[in-house]
Amino acid sequence: MSSLEFETMQKRLERKQALLQVVFLINSQHDLDDILQTSVNAITGQLGYKSIALLLKDEENSERLSIRAETGRYSKHSSDYVSEVFKRSESPSLNGKVSIHPDNSSESDDVQVDIPLHFAEEFLGLARVKTESILSKEEILDLEEIASHLALAISKAKRYETERKHSEKLELIARVGQRITSRLELEELFATTLEELHHHLAYDHVALFLTDPNDPDVLVLKATESLWPRSKDQPYRQSIHEGVIGLAAQKRQPILVEDVSESEAYIAPLSGPAMLSELSVPLLLQERLLGVLDLASTKVFSSEDLRAVQIVADQLAVAVDHALLFADIKKRLVETDLLYRISRKISTALSLKAITLAYLELVAAQGKYNCTVVIYEYDDSGSRKRLNVLGRWRLNEGFIQEHEIYPYFKDEFDAILDQGKPVLMANVLTDVRASKTLKKAQKDRPALAIIPLMVGAARIGLITLNHPKPLDWLEADLNAYQVSASQLATAIFSRQQQEKVLQHEQLLAAIHERQRLARDLHDSVSQLIFSMTLIAQSIAPAMARSVAEGESRIARLLELAQKSRAELRALLTELRPSEDISKTLSDSMLLRKDGLALTLEHHLKRLPDTLKLEFLVTNFRAQSLALEEALFRIAQEAVNNVVKHANAQTLRVKLYADKKACYLNIKDNGAGFSPAEPKENHFGLVIMKERAEALGGSFEISSGKASGTEITVKIPLQKRR
Repeated sequence: MSSLEFETMQKRLERKQALLQVVFLINSQHDLDDILQTSVNAITGQLGYKSIALLLKDEENSERLSIRAETGRYSKHSSDYVSEVFKRSESPSLNGKVSIHPDNSSESDDVQVDIPLHFAEEFLGLARVKTESILSKEEILDLEEIASHLALAISKAKRYETERKHSEKLELIARVGQRITSRLELEELFATTLEELHHHLAYDHVALFLTDPNDPDVLVLKATESLWPRSKDQPYRQSIHEGVIGLAAQKRQPILVEDVSESEAYIAPLSGPAMLSELSVPLLLQERLLGVLDLASTKVFSSEDLRAVQIVADQLAVAVDHALLFADIKKRLVETDLLYRISRKISTALSLKAITLAYLELVAAQGKYNCTVVIYEYDDSGSRKRLNVLGRWRLNEGFIQEHEIYPYFKDEFDAILDQGKPVLMANVLTDVRASKTLKKAQKDRPALAIIPLMVGAARIGLITLNHPKPLDWLEADLNAYQVSASQLATAIFSRQQQEKVLQHEQLLAAIHERQRLARDLHDSVSQLIFSMTLIAQSIAPAMARSVAEGESRIARLLELAQKSRAELRALLTELRPSEDISKTLSDSMLLRKDGLALTLEHHLKRLPDTLKLEFLVTNFRAQSLALEEALFRIAQEAVNNVVKHANAQTLRVKLYADKKACYLNIKDNGAGFSPAEPKENHFGLVIMKERAEALGGSFEISSGKASGTEITVKIPLQKRR
């Protein structure tokens, strides 16, 4: 072997070693950019080429090649972005052949060699080498060898990148699902889901629609996350019979439109850049449609996007259903709490005014509307005659109590209100249903809502809401008024019935008092007058027989007249009304309002000043109305007996309780009586005993002609209503 052949072999061996080193360096990387940059560095360093560029197909435009790595004359410093467009018919490189041609971009005589990068018949790009002379066949074969390894490495790197992105997307989807399922508040759920899709999964435009619970054929936009400006026309509503979104809702399946310009169903937005692709996925829970998740982009959605969004939509459907259920439970809890507080407040109210005030303070004061409570007054035939305004709540003034009564007149809203349905007018002044009278009355308060107060099927009044500006009445804002309307109506109706019963009781009490007065007049004054008549008739004959006998009868007549006058004065004093208006309240109402201790004290203050009174209350707690009323009636009867019959100077009344029973003890130092007297003389004692025994209690009495009378009543404790 000659030295020349040895030298040639040596160079070939070194070149093969350099070639192997290049291949090794290419295969040692996994990231695409690292592979490309390592390749140009290795070819430059090992094979001595000074100007090398690697061009790959653009992902967005398959006919465009972009420089991804370069060295030598290919410098990013000389140009921000270098690209070329190849036509397959003009470029042998695209057909798998090495292309050798002059470098048109240089004034020198450089030669440009394009080596195609193919893998499994897929064209990936070019390796472009610039040299000062034409390459040998062996050098071209070496570059083709490097190109084959580089194409394989590029293909693997792309697959790796695809799998990596797919894995990252799955991780993001899993995280989205985790964050979605951990949210129970609707607003938070919507914001979290759309933020993840828009920012982390990088979708240009994401919108969430839910079906209208009152109209299943309408979708309501609940939230959006977008690169494009949002429409000011909120809330946006769309029929399920329109657009790509409606099509997904109707068919209950995802709809992917790759090019919206070719879709008849597509509805273009009012503003923003032109979209290329739209993807709408229905939110389904079994067969129930909850809404639609809609995405739009300036790029084409892939089948992988469809799978990813479908996974999110399935998770979101379950989360939305749970959130809606949670919102409904939360709403009911709020309503229950409101009803409880209203019930507790109204139950202690003693008048229609107090009921109205309690309602307005709990409901109207928390809202943002003027509120008026109105009830009807009826004529003898039971027809509505007048409107009685019980009270108003004004935003800047609070509760206003004015005595306002207006004549009632029928209008076209009566039929709606009588069915228990509200009447809502965003602007009375432009609403064709409003009469001229109503428009005139509401000219400064154009927004009007009328909520009927129903008791069974009967409408007994109204709640009217108004606002100084036109507005759309929202269900959330009206909910508190509508939920509590039935409770207010029931409270008003119950109080009206109680007042009727009270009036009836007062009438019966007046009748009983008249009967008692008739009995007292008959038993006392009438008998005395009858005796005076008999004596007066006998005076003349007595005078004829004896002057002394006549004078005796005249003295007796005078004595009876004075006694009659005293009896009559006592009856008139008992009938005289109190000057203090609070004393005219019925004892039953005072018991409900103040309780037994205060009511009994109030009653005892009416006793004559000549009677020395001692009133003691020890360890007594409020009891049921039935128990307190029984004790009061017993005390009332016993004290009246002391005043009328005992001629006592002192009276002690003691009210106390222990863990098992309540006690009432009444003791006086009066004349007393003999238990042996006939029962008809002690009818009041019989009634007192019956009252105590009716509640499972006992009644004990001890009395003597010189020791006074003591009564002790014991009634077991009862559950307070």
